[in-house]
Amino acid sequence: MATLAAAHNPAPMADGLILVAPAVWARNTMPVSYRVGLWLGAHLAPSMTLRGSNLEIWPSDNIEMLRAFSADPLVIKETRIDAVYGLVNLMDAAVVKPGDIALPTLVVYGANDQIVPAEPVGLFVAGLPPGSRVAVYEDGYHMLLRDLEARVVIDDIAAWITAPQTPLPSDAEVLAATFFIAPPEPPATPRFLTARPDPPKRGS
Repeated sequence: MATLAAAHNPAPMADGLILVAPAVWARNTMPVSYRVGLWLGAHLAPSMTLRGSNLEIWPSDNIEMLRAFSADPLVIKETRIDAVYGLVNLMDAAVVKPGDIALPTLVVYGANDQIVPAEPVGLFVAGLPPGSRVAVYEDGYHMLLRDLEARVVIDDIAAWITAPQTPLPSDAEVLAATFFIAPPEPPATPRFLTARPDPPKRGS
């Protein structure tokens, strides 16, 4: 929604745009099996719900936080497939014209993000206007602001807000300069929240 608003509003009511682990996994970068399965599910059984508990995916390295989320009755545990279909529609729209974003932009992404792959994020940032800033965190996952190293990301964001042209304190832009050219393959991951003490990182 933020990217759409920034791209289509001729007089944006903000001084800048910060995209944390942006949801830009559009259909044109999804496997055919994902696109077909999603279309069939949304049109044949739209009220069917999906759970993430059996996916071998780690959204963060902050295990205590993930367990708290899992136990929180206010956190959605099941999502209708037509809602997922709508989310993908929104991601399709968000990546159409990133060059039209008329605000200073900072994109932050975790090198171990297992929710949004590196390929679509790389395509998105490649289309941003000149002067946009991109930071990639070697120890970061999808939930960058809740990860164990969240303070590093938060400090970078605060520094960018204060001085948008100044290098970020963490030097995360150095990794970003080469990361999207040849990102490492996603790791094979264990069942979500098993007894394994630490989530895997890319390349491990």
